[in-house]
Amino acid sequence: MLADSGGLDLAFDDLSGRLANGPRYNQLIVLKARYKESKSQFYGGKIDYRGEFEQVANQVRDGLLDLIDALQPADLRPPEDFEKFFKSLQTLVYDLDRASQPLFQVNCDRSPATRAFRNAMREKRAQPLHLTLVLACPFQSPNSFAERLILEEIDRLDADADARPYFRRREEDNRVKLQLIPVDIDENDSFDAFRREFGRAHTDFLQSKQQYTHACFAFALHEKNWEDFLPEYLAAAAGWLRGLAAENKGKYQFFVVFYIENLHHPERLTEAQKDKMTAFAALSEQYPDWITLLTELPEVPADEVEKWLHKVSRDGFSPAAPEVLNQLAQSVEHNAPQRFHGPEQFDMFDVEKMQAAVYRIARQTAQQLIQAKI
Repeated sequence: MLADSGGLDLAFDDLSGRLANGPRYNQLIVLKARYKESKSQFYGGKIDYRGEFEQVANQVRDGLLDLIDALQPADLRPPEDFEKFFKSLQTLVYDLDRASQPLFQVNCDRSPATRAFRNAMREKRAQPLHLTLVLACPFQSPNSFAERLILEEIDRLDADADARPYFRRREEDNRVKLQLIPVDIDENDSFDAFRREFGRAHTDFLQSKQQYTHACFAFALHEKNWEDFLPEYLAAAAGWLRGLAAENKGKYQFFVVFYIENLHHPERLTEAQKDKMTAFAALSEQYPDWITLLTELPEVPADEVEKWLHKVSRDGFSPAAPEVLNQLAQSVEHNAPQRFHGPEQFDMFDVEKMQAAVYRIARQTAQQLIQAKI
């Protein structure tokens, strides 16, 4: 994670969420401020020599490693404990066929955004490339929403073996893999880095034994890695991809997830965040025939979570669903009060904990039934 500047940004984000207030947290803030100032000066042209920025980055990296080595249990926030809630999930009787499908880990709610995507697909399906920009707060899980769109597209095309799309999978759990969009010192260097990174995935696609004609590729980036040239860079990358798709007579679905903190709360957005949204909107308006912008990912209403629980239950109904929702609300309020919005809505981050637990329970139950029959 600490191998490059992008890894430093991710390390700062990760440690900020893990450290309790205290000396180690204050040390992290100092390191972060130093790195951020040096990065800003370099990209702003105030540091002419790249080696000077890299020297600071290396010093900050060493400081982070020393900080991590010195961490004690008292320096960390207590872990979240959702065990009581997970036990409540075992009171439901599941439809094992549905509850153990990968799609049911990511398909709760999101009706407006899903509808917008499907409408766009109907209009733009003839295009060799369709670029979908998904903007949302990390706690509303835009990465999982992109995964949902890919899995639903696979289901839609499943009847046609020649049309089933290729996509990259994570090695650890076989789910859809989102790659980090490479961002370098300027648009040209970033584009070169993207072509190298994407080239690996594209080679896998072209050399696949199944000879796919459709492909889905997903990338992600956090707003802290924003550069002003990013929209132009994405447009250039998408144009290049359109050429590849046409050359290979294929259909490419390209998803870019961009994390913007608090996007679902407009009153909390900074002017800089609003500028980023405006830039993405302008990009989608510039190429309306093949770019779709999705931003409607608010908190999930409790009613939608209950609908999902009934969907994965045997016979489409579970009398225990309301109590499961009650346990979820209590667990979030107790363990993560900063994410508690009352019993009527939940961050997708917490809903997905529930979905992942249901998926595990369903698969374990199915395996036990199979073993019992042997």
